[in-house]
Amino acid sequence: MQNNSANGGRRPEERGSRKWWYLLLVIPFIALLDPQFYAFDAPRLFGWPFFYWYQFIWLFITAGIVTTVYRMTR
Repeated sequence: MQNNSANGGRRPEERGSRKWWYLLLVIPFIALLDPQFYAFDAPRLFGWPFFYWYQFIWLFITAGIVTTVYRMTR
């Protein structure tokens, strides 16, 4: 019997299919890459300029994406 402890106990084809989940991590990077895209005052949300609340919302979206990628690839 083959020891699969070096690759986390997964078959090679199973590990390869899980690599696609890492592409989700690119989404927040692209969304926040260029501040000129979101450096606006309006629309305001509860008095916060768009620039601030857009970044703040992405904190929660990124946390959800990272959690999803972690759970799907472990």
